[in-house]
Amino acid sequence: MDRYDYSTQSPLLGQGTDGVVRLARNRVTGAMVAVKKLSSKHDAADMMWECATLRACQHKNIIHLHSKLVTEQGLFMVFELMDMDLCSYIWDVREREGKIPEVAVRSIMKQILEALAFVHSKGLIHRDVKSSNVLINHNKNLNNSVVIKLIDFSRVCFASAGSCKNMGNVYYRAPELLLGGEKYIYGREIDIWAAGCIFLELLTGFPFGDDDGNFPPNSELDVMNSIVKWIGPVDETTWKGVNKLENYNTYKSSFPRNPSNLLQSRLGDSPAYDLLRKMLCLNPRERITAKEALESDYFKTSVWSRVSKFLYSIFCTRLNLFA
Repeated sequence: MDRYDYSTQSPLLGQGTDGVVRLARNRVTGAMVAVKKLSSKHDAADMMWECATLRACQHKNIIHLHSKLVTEQGLFMVFELMDMDLCSYIWDVREREGKIPEVAVRSIMKQILEALAFVHSKGLIHRDVKSSNVLINHNKNLNNSVVIKLIDFSRVCFASAGSCKNMGNVYYRAPELLLGGEKYIYGREIDIWAAGCIFLELLTGFPFGDDDGNFPPNSELDVMNSIVKWIGPVDETTWKGVNKLENYNTYKSSFPRNPSNLLQSRLGDSPAYDLLRKMLCLNPRERITAKEALESDYFKTSVWSRVSKFLYSIFCTRLNLFA
């Protein structure tokens, strides 16, 4: 760690089960960086796998890894520094402005999908897509635009790896994982569902919650009930083969009776609703891919006009989230 001004007293940027991230400075260049110290549950092989996947997935919307360090003090990974995570951005905007401008939602979702399309093109599944694993920068040199980067590649696996334990935050967990049990063989579709939850979160404030979107669920059953409430019934008519999933018969008696489609009632018949319903399709076999999502009408509408971009730049400047 001689290259960096870093200690356990350095400003904390974030922490989780995988490790602690602190602010540091490169002593040679003077550049500020984010240093992640891996938790004791990880060994050098875990770090090498995450580093290898990041090296294979170098993309403008994926976090850049500067270096890895193995020292007597532990295992460290050094990343480019970003302004904040998307979860914090969503909360800050909603508290100050009440609603995130659609042009911002559109820009953020496009970049998330571009990152996922690239990861999936490498034959990989991220497995932990959530708003706190998306970092955001305010680019003052480019029309006050927002640049996002997907992070945390510690749970990435090959799409051909077969069945694995359920991964990712329960709020973003796909219905096939909630109902399929730990032996369920899943694919890239779980990342698309999670990205759809972020899309919903950008529009409403939560990935899935109660009718008012202000009381997030806690258990897998709570999440499944919320999914039914927002999207509609889960049965053989909406998802062929669902009754064969391990947890379906256990959970179905608790599903809301005669659920409405809150998703459509909130968004109406709009390009946003059309894309979101395809990303949050209950049947994973019919769920849209990242590449297909990028070709949707949602990213082709007039909101990308110069006027909209100008208004968004004013919004970013006035909000001054990144000061």
